[in-house]
Amino acid sequence: MTETAPRPTLEAVAERAGVSRATVSRVVNGAHGVREALAERVRRAVEELGYV
Repeated sequence: MTETAPRPTLEAVAERAGVSRATVSRVVNGAHGVREALAERVRRAVEELGYV
């Protein structure tokens, strides 16, 4: 049987991007109030980790 890798967590994205879980949540949910540079770091981490 093939084992699948565990899904990345919000915490993993936050750690990779160097931001808080709240910041990741705001970016993922499209909320305002996150500097563009931070939002880009979060989006890059989301893509790298395959966060859904």
